[in-house]
Amino acid sequence: MSKHLKAAYVTEVKVEDPDSGTIVTVGIYKDPDSNGLFGVEKRFLEQIGQHVQSPYNEDTMLNCDGILRR
Repeated sequence: MSKHLKAAYVTEVKVEDPDSGTIVTVGIYKDPDSNGLFGVEKRFLEQIGQHVQSPYNEDTMLNCDGILRR
């Protein structure tokens, strides 16, 4: 059974996509289960929704809504 937790929004950064050369916005979040930081592209969250699998624990789903409110 998977856990559902709210990831803590930290900040957002703008980075250049190495393939297209376009500037993309990446939200930086903290996983409350592992205390690790991770980044998710804003456009990805807009397409799939705010729930993503934790990059640290495959049994944890994280709510990453912070960047979508900006």
